Amino acid sequence: MKNNTIKIIFISSLLFLVIIALGPMDVFTHGFYSDALNYDMVSTDLQMPISLEDNVYEIQFSPVKKHFAGFELNLANQPKGNTGSLLLTILNERGETVEIVPVDLSKVTENIWYKVPVKKSLKKGNTYTLRFSVSDCNTAPYLQTIPPAYQKKETVTGNVLISYAYAESTFSFQNKVLIILFLVSIWLFICCKLSNRGFLNQIGTPVSVLLFITALLSWNYMYNSMDILNTSFGKFQLDSEALVTGVIDAEHDHVWLKGNEKYGLGTYSRFLSDYTDDNWFHNYSTSKSAILVDSNDYSREYAQMGNHVLFGNGEIFQITGTEDDGVSIL
Repeated sequence: MKNNTIKIIFISSLLFLVIIALGPMDVFTHGFYSDALNYDMVSTDLQMPISLEDNVYEIQFSPVKKHFAGFELNLANQPKGNTGSLLLTILNERGETVEIVPVDLSKVTENIWYKVPVKKSLKKGNTYTLRFSVSDCNTAPYLQTIPPAYQKKETVTGNVLISYAYAESTFSFQNKVLIILFLVSIWLFICCKLSNRGFLNQIGTPVSVLLFITALLSWNYMYNSMDILNTSFGKFQLDSEALVTGVIDAEHDHVWLKGNEKYGLGTYSRFLSDYTDDNWFHNYSTSKSAILVDSNDYSREYAQMGNHVLFGNGEIFQITGTEDDGVSIL
């Protein structure tokens, strides 16, 4: 009896720790995800670079999400085959060193984003100092700088071209709920078997089985785990499913295919883009009676001379001519 009680306490404690790790602590993460700027886009706006030769440069940053994973750097004056290291020293708000991350310059290509993962966990919302320095390198690289408009929201001070990366949770909220349900059902089943109370075993065992089956069927419904080789419906069926998605798209755009009816099946295609320049405003010509629509099978069928166009204000105009360049129809 005493041994079984100890086992129940141990299993319950283990379950509690797993649920805390899976839920509030969210310790199961993966990946290195960064929203780095397109270098070709910002290259024309680069400002004076910062040389690291006999120089140390610091910026401050603050993670905006949990699971901070590292940085992406884009260096200049970085010849192929360069030697030595670029040292990234991370300091906390008290000036204490959190981590020193060496970057092997022989692996870094000039003007190409380079991933620099970190091992230490940095807290969301805290402000950290990132110190750049070099060690034993033939050529000291330059830190490229950008205008404030391009700065990432994590950057507090400094104008270095840098991006910040984060890991993502391995399990979604739905995954976590089902996994916890699996664990609870197994825990309840084991506890019932270890208990010598008959009424608990009679009630708890069926409940644990019911919870397990519920979690199992829910998981299979969401992820089709038991029928992964079935490819019968792996592709979009243009001849049938488009009739459903077409009505959904039409309702989203507040367009009804037959009067004000909101239900049924039908084909709907968006063919009005959002083109604006000196002569056009949202696809409407500013100098003549003309509109511009995308060239596709639907618009080519109906954008014919003699047909009519019904506008949102209720006015109807006849099409007197069309010009189709394969991309747009005038």
